[in-house]
Amino acid sequence: MNSHLEYGFVLALCGLIPALMYFNKNYPLKGRILVTILGITISSIPYLIWDVWATEQKHWSFNSNFISGFYFYNLPIEEVLFFFVIPFCLIFVWSILTTYTSWKDLYNKIIS
Repeated sequence: MNSHLEYGFVLALCGLIPALMYFNKNYPLKGRILVTILGITISSIPYLIWDVWATEQKHWSFNSNFISGFYFYNLPIEEVLFFFVIPFCLIFVWSILTTYTSWKDLYNKIIS
């Protein structure tokens, strides 16, 4: 796929299951979603600043064939979203692994 939406498409796929699982009544982060978002936002700020600086210094760049063309400062919007979507996915996986002790438990609480 050589599309201007490829980076965004991959991010959407990564975040789809954790986002949809939020509507499940047994979602482990159900009561902690605002704290989770706040934590991700606070921890992302230094990395975003560093990413802006590194891009301005030409340490790396982004291939325009794979991004939408929308920018936040000099970063593609997909790169900014990366700092929110991927940590959210990791926290989701961690919460599942620490909440459910077996595949059977996971199936009984989440899937059924």
